[in-house]
Amino acid sequence: MRFSVFMVLLLAAFFASGEALARCHGCGCRGGPGYRNPRTGQCVGKAQLRAVCGSPPTSRCIREGR
Repeated sequence: MRFSVFMVLLLAAFFASGEALARCHGCGCRGGPGYRNPRTGQCVGKAQLRAVCGSPPTSRCIREGR
């Protein structure tokens, strides 16, 4: 009985986390600033945001995510 309850809880946690990861897409969904470099197509990190995107970041990069 305890094993069955444990397995149900384990499977519920697995599917819940998988669903949350499936919804996370685009720049900024995992804590980044949320901007994409249009030249390379890659997400821009917080450290490179001003150098790559400029100020304001929307002047040279595309806003995505949050």
